[in-house]
Amino acid sequence: MSLLVARGLRKKYPTGVVAVENVDLEMDRGIYALMGPNGSGKTTTLSMITGSLKPDSGEVLVKGYSMWGGGWVEARKLIGFAPQDMPFYKHLTAMNNLVYYGLLHSLSIFESKRRGRELLEAVGLWEARNRQVSKLSGGMRRRLAIAAALIHDPEILVLDEPASGLDPKAREELWSLLITQWGDRLIVFSSHDGEEVERFATQVYIMHRGRVIEKGEPEELKKRYMPHPKAAVLIPEGEAPTIDGVEPERVGMMYRYPLEKLTVEDIVHALREGGVKFTRIEVVEPSLSEVFISLTGERLS
Repeated sequence: MSLLVARGLRKKYPTGVVAVENVDLEMDRGIYALMGPNGSGKTTTLSMITGSLKPDSGEVLVKGYSMWGGGWVEARKLIGFAPQDMPFYKHLTAMNNLVYYGLLHSLSIFESKRRGRELLEAVGLWEARNRQVSKLSGGMRRRLAIAAALIHDPEILVLDEPASGLDPKAREELWSLLITQWGDRLIVFSSHDGEEVERFATQVYIMHRGRVIEKGEPEELKKRYMPHPKAAVLIPEGEAPTIDGVEPERVGMMYRYPLEKLTVEDIVHALREGGVKFTRIEVVEPSLSEVFISLTGERLS
Protein backbone atom coordinates (compact mmCIF):
# COMPACT_ATOMS: atom_id res chain seq x y z
CA MET A 1 0.00 0.00 0.00
CA SER A 2 1.15 3.57 -0.75
CA LEU A 3 2.37 5.73 2.14
CA LEU A 4 -0.52 8.20 1.78
CA VAL A 5 -3.90 7.51 0.19
CA ALA A 6 -6.97 9.76 0.15
CA ARG A 7 -10.28 8.72 -1.37
CA GLY A 8 -13.34 10.83 -2.06
CA LEU A 9 -12.44 13.78 0.17
CA ARG A 10 -15.16 16.41 0.44
CA LYS A 11 -15.43 19.52 2.60
CA LYS A 12 -18.22 22.10 2.69
CA TYR A 13 -17.82 25.09 4.98
CA PRO A 14 -20.68 26.65 7.00
CA THR A 15 -20.77 29.52 4.48
CA GLY A 16 -22.03 27.03 1.91
CA VAL A 17 -18.79 26.98 -0.08
CA VAL A 18 -17.71 23.50 -1.18
CA ALA A 19 -13.93 23.84 -0.82
CA VAL A 20 -13.03 20.29 -1.84
CA GLU A 21 -15.09 17.81 -3.85
CA ASN A 22 -14.24 14.15 -4.48
CA VAL A 23 -10.45 14.45 -4.25
CA ASP A 24 -8.38 11.28 -4.60
CA LEU A 25 -4.63 11.16 -3.91
CA GLU A 26 -2.06 8.38 -3.85
CA MET A 27 1.52 9.14 -2.84
CA ASP A 28 4.74 7.30 -2.07
CA ARG A 29 8.25 8.51 -1.31
CA GLY A 30 9.18 11.51 -3.44
CA ILE A 31 8.11 15.14 -3.75
CA TYR A 32 4.44 15.65 -4.59
CA ALA A 33 2.79 18.99 -5.29
CA LEU A 34 -0.79 20.18 -5.11
CA MET A 35 -0.75 22.99 -7.67
CA GLY A 36 -3.51 25.51 -8.16
CA PRO A 37 -4.45 29.17 -7.60
CA ASN A 38 -5.59 30.53 -4.26
CA GLY A 39 -9.04 29.18 -3.48
CA SER A 40 -8.59 25.95 -5.42
CA GLY A 41 -8.81 23.76 -2.30
CA LYS A 42 -5.12 23.04 -1.69
CA THR A 43 -4.94 24.16 1.96
CA THR A 44 -8.23 22.45 2.83
CA THR A 45 -6.96 19.21 1.27
CA LEU A 46 -3.67 19.37 3.19
CA SER A 47 -5.54 20.09 6.41
CA MET A 48 -7.70 17.00 5.92
CA ILE A 49 -4.84 14.62 5.09
CA THR A 50 -2.84 15.80 8.13
CA GLY A 51 -5.69 15.40 10.61
CA SER A 52 -6.16 19.14 11.19
CA LEU A 53 -9.60 19.31 9.56
CA LYS A 54 -12.22 16.57 9.42
CA PRO A 55 -13.67 15.87 5.97
CA ASP A 56 -17.43 15.66 5.49
CA SER A 57 -16.85 12.42 3.62
CA GLY A 58 -14.00 10.31 2.31
CA GLU A 59 -11.05 8.63 3.98
CA VAL A 60 -7.34 9.18 4.51
CA LEU A 61 -4.98 6.25 5.00
CA VAL A 62 -1.44 6.84 6.23
CA LYS A 63 0.63 3.68 5.80
CA GLY A 64 -2.64 1.80 6.11
CA TYR A 65 -3.79 3.60 9.28
CA SER A 66 -7.07 5.50 9.04
CA MET A 67 -6.60 9.19 9.84
CA TRP A 68 -10.27 9.56 10.73
CA GLY A 69 -10.89 6.05 12.02
CA GLY A 70 -9.41 3.68 14.56
CA GLY A 71 -5.80 4.29 13.49
CA TRP A 72 -5.72 8.05 14.00
CA VAL A 73 -3.02 7.96 16.72
CA GLU A 74 -0.61 5.98 14.53
CA ALA A 75 -1.50 8.03 11.43
CA ARG A 76 -0.75 11.38 13.07
CA LYS A 77 2.63 10.14 14.33
CA LEU A 78 3.69 9.50 10.75
CA ILE A 79 2.97 13.06 9.51
CA GLY A 80 4.65 16.39 10.19
CA PHE A 81 2.70 19.48 9.04
CA ALA A 82 3.99 23.02 8.53
CA PRO A 83 1.08 25.35 7.65
CA GLN A 84 1.69 28.74 6.05
CA ASP A 85 1.61 30.45 9.44
CA MET A 86 3.04 28.02 11.99
CA PRO A 87 1.55 28.80 15.44
CA PHE A 88 4.76 29.64 17.29
CA TYR A 89 4.96 31.41 20.65
CA LYS A 90 6.67 34.50 19.29
CA HIS A 91 8.01 35.65 22.67
CA LEU A 92 9.81 32.31 23.12
CA THR A 93 13.14 31.42 21.54
CA ALA A 94 13.57 29.19 18.51
CA MET A 95 14.87 26.38 20.69
CA ASN A 96 12.11 26.67 23.28
CA ASN A 97 9.47 26.51 20.56
CA LEU A 98 10.98 23.29 19.23
CA VAL A 99 11.10 21.81 22.73
CA TYR A 100 7.43 22.75 23.14
CA TYR A 101 6.53 20.95 19.90
CA GLY A 102 8.59 17.95 20.99
CA LEU A 103 6.62 17.72 24.23
CA LEU A 104 3.36 17.99 22.27
CA HIS A 105 4.48 14.91 20.34
CA SER A 106 5.15 13.02 23.59
CA LEU A 107 8.94 13.28 23.43
CA SER A 108 10.80 13.59 26.73
CA ILE A 109 12.39 16.93 27.62
CA PHE A 110 15.82 15.40 26.96
CA GLU A 111 14.76 14.01 23.56
CA SER A 112 13.04 17.29 22.64
CA LYS A 113 16.24 19.24 23.32
CA ARG A 114 18.38 16.70 21.46
CA ARG A 115 16.09 16.78 18.41
CA GLY A 116 15.83 20.56 18.67
CA ARG A 117 19.60 20.95 18.45
CA GLU A 118 19.86 18.43 15.61
CA LEU A 119 17.18 20.18 13.57
CA LEU A 120 18.36 23.73 14.27
CA GLU A 121 21.78 22.72 13.01
CA ALA A 122 20.22 21.05 9.96
CA VAL A 123 18.19 24.14 8.99
CA GLY A 124 21.03 26.56 9.71
CA LEU A 125 19.47 28.20 12.76
CA TRP A 126 21.73 26.97 15.57
CA GLU A 127 23.30 30.40 15.99
CA ALA A 128 19.80 31.86 16.33
CA ARG A 129 18.61 29.26 18.85
CA ASN A 130 18.25 31.81 21.66
CA ARG A 131 16.59 34.46 19.52
CA GLN A 132 12.88 35.15 19.99
CA VAL A 133 10.76 34.01 17.05
CA SER A 134 9.38 37.55 16.69
CA LYS A 135 12.90 38.67 15.78
CA LEU A 136 13.49 36.06 13.08
CA SER A 137 13.19 36.91 9.38
CA GLY A 138 10.46 35.37 7.24
CA GLY A 139 12.88 32.87 5.73
CA MET A 140 14.20 31.89 9.16
CA ARG A 141 10.67 31.36 10.49
CA ARG A 142 9.89 29.18 7.48
CA ARG A 143 12.93 27.00 8.21
CA LEU A 144 11.98 26.85 11.88
CA ALA A 145 8.48 25.71 10.88
CA ILE A 146 10.00 22.82 8.93
CA ALA A 147 12.12 21.91 11.95
CA ALA A 148 9.01 21.94 14.16
CA ALA A 149 7.16 19.69 11.69
CA LEU A 150 10.08 17.24 11.79
CA ILE A 151 10.61 17.23 15.57
CA HIS A 152 9.07 13.75 15.98
CA ASP A 153 10.92 12.36 12.91
CA PRO A 154 7.85 11.62 10.75
CA GLU A 155 7.98 9.71 7.48
CA ILE A 156 5.77 12.27 5.72
CA LEU A 157 6.40 16.02 5.64
CA VAL A 158 3.48 18.23 4.53
CA LEU A 159 4.14 21.89 3.68
CA ASP A 160 1.53 24.52 2.79
CA GLU A 161 3.03 27.07 0.36
CA PRO A 162 6.53 26.64 1.85
CA ALA A 163 8.21 29.29 -0.31
CA SER A 164 5.38 31.85 -0.41
CA GLY A 165 6.68 35.35 0.22
CA LEU A 166 10.34 34.35 0.04
CA ASP A 167 12.75 36.03 -2.36
CA PRO A 168 14.33 33.82 -5.07
CA LYS A 169 17.56 33.26 -3.11
CA ALA A 170 15.72 32.25 0.07
CA ARG A 171 13.46 29.94 -1.95
CA GLU A 172 16.49 28.21 -3.51
CA GLU A 173 18.10 27.77 -0.11
CA LEU A 174 14.89 26.35 1.36
CA TRP A 175 14.44 23.77 -1.40
CA SER A 176 18.11 22.84 -1.41
CA LEU A 177 17.77 22.14 2.30
CA LEU A 178 14.60 20.07 1.88
CA ILE A 179 16.00 17.95 -0.94
CA THR A 180 19.43 17.30 0.56
CA GLN A 181 18.25 16.67 4.12
CA TRP A 182 14.83 15.04 3.76
CA GLY A 183 14.34 14.23 0.08
CA ASP A 184 14.23 10.49 0.81
CA ARG A 185 10.86 10.86 2.57
CA LEU A 186 7.46 11.72 1.19
CA ILE A 187 7.23 15.50 0.92
CA VAL A 188 3.84 16.94 0.00
CA PHE A 189 3.58 20.67 -0.68
CA SER A 190 1.08 23.12 -2.11
CA SER A 191 1.94 25.95 -4.46
CA HIS A 192 0.40 28.42 -6.87
CA ASP A 193 3.80 28.89 -8.53
CA GLY A 194 4.11 26.72 -11.65
CA GLU A 195 7.86 27.26 -11.88
CA GLU A 196 8.40 26.07 -8.30
CA VAL A 197 6.35 22.92 -8.93
CA GLU A 198 8.09 22.26 -12.23
CA ARG A 199 11.54 22.49 -10.69
CA PHE A 200 11.07 20.59 -7.46
CA ALA A 201 8.10 18.19 -7.70
CA THR A 202 8.39 14.65 -9.03
CA GLN A 203 4.59 14.34 -9.26
CA VAL A 204 1.89 17.00 -9.42
CA TYR A 205 -1.85 17.08 -8.77
CA ILE A 206 -3.44 20.08 -10.51
CA MET A 207 -6.37 21.50 -8.54
CA HIS A 208 -9.09 23.83 -9.74
CA ARG A 209 -12.26 24.86 -7.90
CA GLY A 210 -11.91 22.15 -5.30
CA ARG A 211 -11.21 19.25 -7.64
CA VAL A 212 -8.16 17.45 -8.99
CA ILE A 213 -8.40 17.99 -12.75
CA GLU A 214 -5.14 16.33 -13.80
CA LYS A 215 -2.12 14.55 -12.34
CA GLY A 216 1.24 13.20 -13.46
CA GLU A 217 4.91 14.00 -13.80
CA PRO A 218 5.60 17.65 -14.76
CA GLU A 219 7.42 16.76 -18.00
CA GLU A 220 4.74 14.28 -19.02
CA LEU A 221 1.98 16.85 -18.45
CA LYS A 222 3.84 19.43 -20.52
CA LYS A 223 4.28 16.98 -23.38
CA ARG A 224 0.60 16.05 -23.21
CA TYR A 225 -0.87 19.55 -23.13
CA MET A 226 1.90 21.81 -24.39
CA PRO A 227 3.87 19.87 -27.01
CA HIS A 228 4.86 23.09 -28.83
CA PRO A 229 5.82 26.59 -27.73
CA LYS A 230 3.30 29.36 -28.26
CA ALA A 231 3.44 32.96 -29.38
CA ALA A 232 1.74 35.17 -26.80
CA VAL A 233 0.36 38.43 -28.22
CA LEU A 234 -0.89 41.33 -26.10
CA ILE A 235 -3.80 43.13 -27.81
CA PRO A 236 -5.25 45.89 -25.57
CA GLU A 237 -8.15 46.62 -27.95
CA GLY A 238 -9.99 44.37 -30.36
CA GLU A 239 -9.50 40.66 -30.88
CA ALA A 240 -6.88 38.47 -32.50
CA PRO A 241 -7.98 36.79 -35.73
CA THR A 242 -7.76 33.17 -36.79
CA ILE A 243 -4.60 32.83 -38.87
CA ASP A 244 -4.29 30.09 -41.51
CA GLY A 245 -6.99 28.13 -39.70
CA VAL A 246 -5.28 28.44 -36.30
CA GLU A 247 -7.52 30.00 -33.64
CA PRO A 248 -5.72 31.55 -30.65
CA GLU A 249 -6.44 30.83 -26.99
CA ARG A 250 -7.53 33.92 -25.10
CA VAL A 251 -6.83 34.86 -21.49
CA GLY A 252 -7.79 38.48 -20.89
CA MET A 253 -5.96 40.61 -23.45
CA MET A 254 -3.39 37.89 -24.15
CA TYR A 255 -3.80 35.63 -27.18
CA ARG A 256 -1.71 32.49 -27.67
CA TYR A 257 -1.01 30.88 -31.04
CA PRO A 258 0.64 27.43 -31.01
CA LEU A 259 3.85 27.48 -33.03
CA GLU A 260 3.18 24.18 -34.77
CA LYS A 261 1.98 25.37 -38.17
CA LEU A 262 2.75 29.07 -37.76
CA THR A 263 5.91 31.07 -37.19
CA VAL A 264 6.18 34.33 -35.25
CA GLU A 265 6.75 36.10 -38.56
CA ASP A 266 3.50 34.64 -39.94
CA ILE A 267 1.59 35.95 -36.93
CA VAL A 268 3.12 39.44 -37.03
CA HIS A 269 2.46 39.71 -40.76
CA ALA A 270 -1.18 38.60 -40.43
CA LEU A 271 -1.88 40.97 -37.54
CA ARG A 272 -0.39 43.95 -39.39
CA GLU A 273 -2.21 43.08 -42.60
CA GLY A 274 -5.47 42.90 -40.64
CA GLY A 275 -4.86 46.23 -38.90
CA VAL A 276 -4.75 44.60 -35.44
CA LYS A 277 -2.71 46.70 -33.01
CA PHE A 278 -0.60 44.69 -30.58
CA THR A 279 1.86 45.99 -28.01
CA ARG A 280 3.92 42.87 -27.34
CA ILE A 281 4.61 39.44 -28.77
CA GLU A 282 6.80 36.80 -27.16
CA VAL A 283 7.50 33.10 -27.44
CA VAL A 284 6.27 31.13 -24.43
CA GLU A 285 8.00 27.80 -23.84
CA PRO A 286 5.95 24.88 -22.49
CA SER A 287 5.41 25.18 -18.73
CA LEU A 288 3.04 23.94 -16.04
CA SER A 289 1.55 27.43 -15.86
CA GLU A 290 0.66 27.11 -19.54
CA VAL A 291 -0.72 23.62 -18.92
CA PHE A 292 -3.03 25.11 -16.28
CA ILE A 293 -4.20 27.78 -18.73
CA SER A 294 -4.78 25.11 -21.37
CA LEU A 295 -6.91 23.07 -18.94
CA THR A 296 -8.91 25.89 -17.38
CA GLY A 297 -8.65 29.02 -19.52
CA GLU A 298 -7.50 30.84 -16.38
CA ARG A 299 -4.18 32.01 -14.99
CA LEU A 300 -2.50 30.02 -12.24
CA SER A 301 -1.80 33.03 -10.02
